[in-house]
Amino acid sequence: MDLISSLLIILAVTILFGFVSDRFNVSDVPGALVAGLLLGPVGLGLITFNSSLAAISDISVFFIILLIGVQITSDLFLENAKKASVFTATSFLIPVAVMTLVTIYFFNLDPTQSMMVSISIGVPSISIVSVIVLKNKLHLTVDGKTLLFSVVLSDLISIITVGFLGRTSLGGIYYILYILLFFILIFLIDNLLKRHSKYIRRVVRYVTSQEKGEDAAIFLVIILGLLVSEIFQVIGVSFILGAFFAGMLISKELVGEEFYGILIRTLRRFNNSFFVPLFFAIAAIEATRPAFGAIGLLLTLVAISALLGGILDYFASKKFNTRIKHKTSVGVLGLRGSVGVIVATVALQKNILNDQLYSIVLIGIVILSVVMSVLVQEKIVPGPLQQGQ
Repeated sequence: MDLISSLLIILAVTILFGFVSDRFNVSDVPGALVAGLLLGPVGLGLITFNSSLAAISDISVFFIILLIGVQITSDLFLENAKKASVFTATSFLIPVAVMTLVTIYFFNLDPTQSMMVSISIGVPSISIVSVIVLKNKLHLTVDGKTLLFSVVLSDLISIITVGFLGRTSLGGIYYILYILLFFILIFLIDNLLKRHSKYIRRVVRYVTSQEKGEDAAIFLVIILGLLVSEIFQVIGVSFILGAFFAGMLISKELVGEEFYGILIRTLRRFNNSFFVPLFFAIAAIEATRPAFGAIGLLLTLVAISALLGGILDYFASKKFNTRIKHKTSVGVLGLRGSVGVIVATVALQKNILNDQLYSIVLIGIVILSVVMSVLVQEKIVPGPLQQGQ
């Protein structure tokens, strides 16, 4: 089947499943994954994964990660770090550690495979969590910002970890040094830009006031993202981190609230209408039908992530959260999406995961996203919690 026909079918089916997901107040990621599973070898076998779809998938993940970076500010890293670290441990680090040990000793996976499968299924995704937090107005509370930051930490750990794999000891040391260097540079550049933000906002206002000025400004943001991504590629680090760090440089304080809102809305429209459905559907098309014997592994990983992570998150929420219902905290931190799929896709490309394990990851992400979405369906009005909420 030619590329245009494949894209037409993928988008049509994915949009249809997106409407179904929205009807049940579930994020569009599970719908897109299910659509891809249906169209690919797992289902009807109408579309097969090829180099053209792989290229489109890379473009899609660039825009998805760029938007995630734009939504994250360096200030978020400096606020509520202690509480956020606790939630990162309860929602991600501890469950992933347990999943890794269980898959090594009871399912005979090698340590690297175990870690990648566990991270892919166990990592919450900022792309979905940020939408849920905004939708339920949780960002208006300190608790909501803390949950958001904890997810950012989890995602960063996951993306950095997958980039570390497959390197020699010396290569791994250089990799960590590069990451630390870029963290320092990002904060230094961010501080420098903020000190001159008044002048930068004037330039942005002038450019956007001109005919097609907004288009030119958005174009420059994309160029910045591509440039930083290319730098990361050249030094041997995934372009995904480059897109993330480039996005972090674009803040509301730097470019002004008006253009920042325009940029967020534009990137979100691109992503929601085109890149997100394509990326997740293509990721699922690459999967194969898991063997019957793999069901036990799938259910074990989902159970550990949902039950152990959920229980730990509930008690952490009881200790730290005062304005968000505890079940909502559990649901938010249990949501899965783009980061898990991206980690699994990179691991598959590096031959760390085989087709069976990759398929298990995708199905696990669908299950967790649907189940955890139920806990955050209710609109939340920030206010003091009553006992037991």
